Amino acid sequence: MEHTILREMGFYFLTLMLTVSSITFVIPNISSNPQDYKTIKKIIKKTWINERPFEDKTGKHIEKTFVIQATDDYEVYVSQTNVDNWDSLVEVDLCGKSFNALLRNSNNGNLNPASLQIADKTILSFNRHLYLSYLILLMTLGCVCYSIYLISKRLNETDIATSGNSAS
Repeated sequence: MEHTILREMGFYFLTLMLTVSSITFVIPNISSNPQDYKTIKKIIKKTWINERPFEDKTGKHIEKTFVIQATDDYEVYVSQTNVDNWDSLVEVDLCGKSFNALLRNSNNGNLNPASLQIADKTILSFNRHLYLSYLILLMTLGCVCYSIYLISKRLNETDIATSGNSAS
């Protein structure tokens, strides 16, 4: 009897841990699927392939900036920039996941959209994490349902025991 109670308590602890991990990690990962996410949050690291100083008329260094937006089918383009000609290997943060991407522009200062190419294997890797998130969420729901069943079973046993004691 005591061994069964310890096993149930361990199962409740597992259910609690899975629920906490689902709330903190899995649900935000699923809800921030890049198919629904239109803007890359930030560029983590910039490695400029055609490196050359970018300075204003006073000689002060100007940080190269651009605004990046993503479409539904993982096409990403630059909508604004202050750089004339550049090719850049950047690491971008998309929904909390970092991707290496090739960012190129040869528009001679025009603000036409430039292309940001993200490798297919990176997207597949992101989707693999998404499937794992769904699996963890499914396991959590199963554990919660089974825990509710065990608790109701335990309550029924105590009700039967107390009603049996009161009848005698």
